[in-house]
Amino acid sequence: EVDERPYELHGLPTVPELEQRWSITFPTDPGPVDDALADRILTAGQSHYAHYFGDIDTLDPTSTAAHARMLMNERGNCTGCGSPMPLRKFNSSDRLHFHSASRIFRQAEPGDDYPAVLCRKCTGRMATSGHTNFIDYMLAKNPPCPHCGAHRTAQCAPGMPVHPFDHLPWLAVTGCVVGPDTPEWTCRACSHSWGQMFPPDHPQHD
Repeated sequence: EVDERPYELHGLPTVPELEQRWSITFPTDPGPVDDALADRILTAGQSHYAHYFGDIDTLDPTSTAAHARMLMNERGNCTGCGSPMPLRKFNSSDRLHFHSASRIFRQAEPGDDYPAVLCRKCTGRMATSGHTNFIDYMLAKNPPCPHCGAHRTAQCAPGMPVHPFDHLPWLAVTGCVVGPDTPEWTCRACSHSWGQMFPPDHPQHD
């Protein structure tokens, strides 16, 4: 279940670690797992909680375990455009591209990257744009800053993250209270903000 509480995966423990910690012996023969053993396995897996996604660091970001975590974190959607991935097709693995990040972002500083799973269209767009860093690619998709001209623009979004790092670096949270003066864009390079999140003709302006 891709939608099933992906934030609870913390570090993706290995089978030997779970066996040693919980005195479990995983069955090696094919077939159904005993209900009592299955309950113990689920309990062991759920003990590895993550407080927020920015706290999950994978030692090997190119591993299949890291790729699986990316896919579950995005709930089966493309990180770049949000479109659903064709997971039920026989050649679905050929339609997925995993962008591995050796260092998960902290403050969207230059050099920070973000792990992503991309559809074919976004994979092609990222390659055509010449970007090898996913955060830089997402920021460059937004309009350039009218003040400094940098392509480090984040779109403003209402709300407040639970943790300072629990948000996407190409989005800038503005808090729960928004109004006519709430900007639509902000520059990560010079902190200049402009536009209106809710212009006068917007149905939510009032």
